[in-house]
Amino acid sequence: MWNDFEVERTVFADRTPARPIAFVESRYIDPRTFWSLRLRKTF
Repeated sequence: MWNDFEVERTVFADRTPARPIAFVESRYIDPRTFWSLRLRKTF
């Protein structure tokens, strides 16, 4: 959703075909911490 600020990341233990999961990280992102940078060419 457009207002869903929770991100889930799955980290795998190694690169073998079985790929066991090391851990799953769930993080809430505060929308007020986003930055914006705008550049404009005027010449």
